[in-house]
Parts: sequence; structure tokens; C-alpha cells
Amino acid sequence: MILHVITTPSGGGAEILVRELNQRYRAQGVESGIVFFSGDRDRLKTGEVSLGSGPRSVSNIWKLRSEISRLRKLHPDLIVHAHLTWPFIYVALAALFTRVRLFYTEHSTYNRRRKVPGFRLVDRLLYSRYEKVICISDGVYQSLSRWIGEGLSVGRLVTIPNGARLHEAKVRNAINGRKISLISVGSLTAKKNFAVAIEAVGQLRNRVNQYVIVGEGPERVHLERLIASLGLADIVALPGWSDEVERYFAQADMQLIPSKWEGFGLVAAEGMSTGLPVIVSDVEGLKEVVGPENEAVTLVAEHQSVTAWVNALNVAISKGEKLSPKDMSAIASGQSSKFSLDRMSSAYLDAYTKRNSRQTLLLFVVNCPAFFISHRLSIALAAREAGYEVHIATGPGEQVRDITAQGFHHHLLPLNRSGQQLGAELKALVEIKRLFRSLKPDIVHLVTIKPVIYGSLMARLGRVPAVVAAVSGLGTVFLADSMLGRIRRELVLAMYRLGFRHKNLKVIFQNRDDSMLLESSGAVRGGQSRLVQGAGVDLSECQYKEEPEGKPVVVMAARLLRDKGIYEFVEASEILARRGVEVTFRVLGDVDAHNTSSVSTVNLDKWKQTTNIEFLGYRTDIAEQYAQANIVCLPSYREGLSKSLLEGAACGRAIVTTDVPGCRDAIEPGKTGILVPVKDPIALADAIQKLVETPELRRRMGKAGRALAEKEFSTENIVGQHLAIYQELLQ
Repeated sequence: MILHVITTPSGGGAEILVRELNQRYRAQGVESGIVFFSGDRDRLKTGEVSLGSGPRSVSNIWKLRSEISRLRKLHPDLIVHAHLTWPFIYVALAALFTRVRLFYTEHSTYNRRRKVPGFRLVDRLLYSRYEKVICISDGVYQSLSRWIGEGLSVGRLVTIPNGARLHEAKVRNAINGRKISLISVGSLTAKKNFAVAIEAVGQLRNRVNQYVIVGEGPERVHLERLIASLGLADIVALPGWSDEVERYFAQADMQLIPSKWEGFGLVAAEGMSTGLPVIVSDVEGLKEVVGPENEAVTLVAEHQSVTAWVNALNVAISKGEKLSPKDMSAIASGQSSKFSLDRMSSAYLDAYTKRNSRQTLLLFVVNCPAFFISHRLSIALAAREAGYEVHIATGPGEQVRDITAQGFHHHLLPLNRSGQQLGAELKALVEIKRLFRSLKPDIVHLVTIKPVIYGSLMARLGRVPAVVAAVSGLGTVFLADSMLGRIRRELVLAMYRLGFRHKNLKVIFQNRDDSMLLESSGAVRGGQSRLVQGAGVDLSECQYKEEPEGKPVVVMAARLLRDKGIYEFVEASEILARRGVEVTFRVLGDVDAHNTSSVSTVNLDKWKQTTNIEFLGYRTDIAEQYAQANIVCLPSYREGLSKSLLEGAACGRAIVTTDVPGCRDAIEPGKTGILVPVKDPIALADAIQKLVETPELRRRMGKAGRALAEKEFSTENIVGQHLAIYQELLQ
């Protein structure tokens, strides 16, 4: 039997969720019940019990212990699941010396206990009483991990995103200059920040017809006085708590959520499911639910500022006037569909049935979340499918949301790809060591130069059992010929030597040249090297398609860096223009402000004005772009193994690239593409012209490239090689 324990039946999101879960489990034949500390017994549903005490009353401990003892006689496998602060504390105490399994759901990224001096030790003891602590979002997981540290074993702390009561989407009336109705739902507490929202509404009487705040709590008197003082009694209403929230949503045009913090913005998902656009605080726990800012979502960064909320309301109203009500409803409800109550309830049942048999913990450490998504996601997904518990640590970036959306645990590290300030780099080292010590991973997979160097050093100090260091190319430091460049290169090699002395470490190279260079320098010892050609290509996404008709197109997909050969590409286009060759040059990529070899925005603007090259910026639809082209080109100075070339081959396009490590490894010269000398724009232009003028040759090369990709570079092949390396190290 599952016994949920929570303070009251008339609270906000957590209370509603627990009651929904209980009724759902009972309907499925799962024995389930709820104990409330307080609440009107006449309003309780089947399977619900009230102890009749105050939410904080110490008597709850004895009453709860009596109820647990009674139920355990009937259900020897009793599971007690606590929610919110006082149940968390009292369940841990009430269940002392009893043989019941304890679970707790952490619903918030913040609580006041963390401000009490010395309470961390008490909290660690309380959390250690629970078999599993379920975090409702990645933000909650990270916040709790930082607070508890080593007080919780890794297998005990898990993330299960909340589900929401999803309602039927409704198409509302067009705004067209009329006054709008606003809705907020939540407990009347200081953290919900309703006072700021009320003041903002007071400054928009000409645009707001009604603002209804559905909820109850200790801030009611304060909010009523504020409403009266602002003369808003005819606009702002506090109807109390209601079980018919959907009715209020249906009557509103927009939803306000001004919270100072949230664990998981459950009410946002509920409101959006009805087609409501939302205006929300830009805080963790809400951003994960509403997604990025769009026509249906307006984020407020300065959520304590009345002016910021006034401005946000005006922006949201403007969006609502520009977009049709049907489209607005579709966007909002589409986002909410990601948070299914069915998915959540199933995940809870899985957590109950799985004992703490610890999975093998695999931790990826990568500079940039975007690079993880594009180059390592398939490996992480396969590892999880194979039974690993997978965690991802990266620097900041928008794609962190994509990582958490895949259900992975994410850990934020202060990693900066181009940073060279000693203090910042030392901080990164310390944070990596702290993460290793806290998580105690069985194996770490380090990707890109800084994580490889810092991570391998800290893995030695932290005694991480197994290490995979993925050298995805040697980077610009191995291309520089200046005195400073040579000094930096020797320093990097020295750090490689130190880190790679780990007793159980394998170094994955993407090409033999890089492997030979580090082996000859003494950084890599015999038996440590493994050759895995790239990150793999999804052949189902990169499908072979016949070339388009018309003027041939040559495309380059890369960041706009000198090292990628962008200057040679531009010059080759100018050479062929002077020769009168009919060909379109196209670039997929943007400047990289964090890289010292990046093209400046001034230079890019100049090229846009003075050349015929089509600069399309950063793109995610690479396969589609290749399908619209005839030739794929990358005149890079050095690569690990170019994924853009592998994808070009998989799409059946002839390749033109440079005769350097990581580029020549991606083709079969003369069969799937043409090699040219590095930094030679004339040779590059000649090779492109040859393929432009001999369509049969490039089609033949494209078909051979597809066959090569299927044989050597498929995602399944590359993933399998990685999993084999993991097993080799763990054995």
C-alpha cells in the first residue's frame, strides 16, 4: 500500500497533485491513501484521512505513528510517501524504529530551512531516512544536490517531472483592443508574489477588466488591504480555493504566475492546456514547464519589479492582438502536452517497485550543452537503455533544456570554452572535483579539451574508477606556430601527461594522426588509445536523395572560424565568379564570439555586401540543407573527424575537403570526394569547378559516400564501440 502524507487538502499544486495521484491509483486497483494533518473531514474523498491537527502541530508525529502502525499490520509492504516540509520532518520521526519504506517528493528549489545556521547537518540526517527522494524538476535536483552534498547516495536522489491535470483546449475571443481577464492560481503566500502582480494590474486599469486569484493562505489579509488601498476591489477578486479551477481558466484571457521561485510550475501546465497564454517569472521550475519565450509565453526576468510586470503585460497583450486566438491556443496547449499525469504516475510506481540496487553511474563532462546534444546524445541514450544511470555536466547554454527534456540529470559547471583567467579555471577544477566527490561516478566520459584535461586530473585525485577521455580533435592550440602557441602546446601536452596517468583510462581518438601525435609526445601510453571514427551519423535523418535540378549549390556547414577555412571558401567563390562558373555558394553557420579565430561581425557584414555567398546563419536542419545542395565543402585546417562531412556523405553528396587530419579520414579520395591542399583557395576553386562541370562524377561520388557512411559511420556502429569501451573499463 502507498500512503501519501501532506499538510492539507486545500492547498495549491502539490496538494492537488497528490489527491489526483491517489484517485488514479485506486482506480487502477493500487492500494493507496492520503493522510492530511488538517482539513475539513466532510470534504475528504475516498481513501483520505485527516488527523485533525494544525499543519505544524507536534501531535502529528504521534498520530501519524499510530496510523502507520495500524496500516502496517494490514499491509506489511507499506510505503509512506511524504510531501512538503512538515510532513517531511514528521514522517521521518514518526517512522523511527518501524519497518516501512519512506519516500519524499521535493517540490521546491528553495526552503527557509536552508537559511538556518547549522541546519544542513539536521537536513542531511532527515533526508537519509528516506529510501528515495524524488525531485520534481532538474532545477530542484541541482538545488538539493548542492545543499545535501554527500548526505545522500546517488541512487536515492532521482528526478521525476510532475504531471498536470490537462484540460480541453479552448479558443478564446480575439482581444482586438478590449479589456482582458487575468487569472492566477496558487496559495496566498509571500513566495507567490501576488502583491507585485496586483500593483501592476493597478497601473493597467485601461487594459484589464478582471484579475482573479484562486487560492487561500496567510497572505489573504495583506492582499485584501492592498487591493482596498489601490481602489481595485472592482477588478481584483480573491474567491478562495476551488476544486473547479478549469472553470476559472476558461473565463480568462491570460494567466499570471509571478512566483519568486517554484519547484515545478504545475499550474502553468494546467492553464496552458486550456489554451491560455502565460506571463511568468523567469525562474527555474517555471521555465522548464512553459518552455522558451514565444507568442504564448512572456518571461519576466525582474519578477520583483512592478514596472517589469506592467511592461510584460503590455507585451503579452500585444502578442495576443497579433496572433489569431486559434493559433495562440494551439501553441499554449501544445507545450502543456509534454507533462502527462499518466507518465508521472507510472514513474512513481516504477520508483516504488525498484529497490536501491545501484545502477552503474556514467557521467559525461562536456564544455558546451549544444555540443553534447549534437555529438554525444545518441551515446547517452543508448547507455541509459543499456542500464546505466546517466548524468550530464556542461557549461551554461540554452540546450541545457534539451538535455533535461530527455530525462537526464544535468549538472551545471563553470566551464568557459575560451576563458583563460586563472581564477575562473581554478574554480572549474574545484567544481569538477566536487561533482566527482558528490556523485561518485563509476565511469566518467570527458569530451573536448578542457573537460578532458581538468576531468582526468580530478578523476585521478578523486579516485574515479574508470575514465574515458574523448579527444575530439586537438584544437587551435596545435595549429599555432608562434612562440606563445608553442609554449601553450607544451603546457597542454604536460597536462595531458598528468591526467592520462590514471590507472584505468582509455583515450578515444577520431583519427590516427592525433593518436600518433599524443603517443609520440608521451602523453598517451601503449594500450590506452582507441580509434572511434566520429560521433556517428543518424542514417534515418540523413537520407540519400537525388540532387536538385538547376544551378549547382556548394554548401559549407561550420562555425565561421579561420581554422575552418572560411576565408579560403570565400576566396574560392570569388575566383569562380571571375571565371564565370555558374555555382551558388552557401554557408550554414555563424560567428563564435568565444573563439579567438572567429570571423568578426564586421567582416561577415562586408562579405554579405560584397560577395554572392548566401549566409544562412546557424541551422539545425542540416540534412534538409544538404538535400538542397550538390556539393559539400569543408576546407578546414584540422579536425577530429568532421561530422558535417560524414553527414554530407550520408546524404549522398560529393565532398571537397582538405588533406588534413580529420578531413581526409572522412572520405575515400577520388571515390567519395576530392582532397585539396590546406590554405589553397585556387586548388579549392579548381576542385569545386570540376564537380560543378561533371555532374555524373559528383553523383557517382555521392552514392559511394552514402555506402561508406552506412558501412563505417552509422550511429549504431559508433554507439556500440563506445559501450564496448565502457564495459572494458568496468571489467
